[in-house]
Amino acid sequence: MSKPIETFRNRFNELLAQKGLLASDVAAKTGISKSTISKYIHGQIEAKQDKIYLIANAYNVDPAWLMGYDVPMIKLSPETLQATYSSAVDWNNGQIQRLMTYALRLSKLHEHDREMIEGMIDRLNGGDSDAKR
Repeated sequence: MSKPIETFRNRFNELLAQKGLLASDVAAKTGISKSTISKYIHGQIEAKQDKIYLIANAYNVDPAWLMGYDVPMIKLSPETLQATYSSAVDWNNGQIQRLMTYALRLSKLHEHDREMIEGMIDRLNGGDSDAKR
């Protein structure tokens, strides 16, 4: 998996600006406290996985985009995703949700550990056997 190209803080502030939202708006719609939203805005803390999903779902944005990854901002429908990505993914058994959970967990690891796991995945899929360990 690639590394985020942007910070959560910047993406969150971009979401607020594009939608014309205040901290109180987000708090009311997500149930996250206004003080926590303020800390996100000022980069004092980053949202945890459950809060990222609350915000993403409330404003129909891709959680990966909100975390800073190079993906479209707008959450794509399952139909669009299915048309875009490999048909090898079973779209009806929760596989995408599990993959997103793994991606979020992977993004929180130290760089060395993340590279080791990515290398293992590459080798298991017949990729470069000299991948980083």
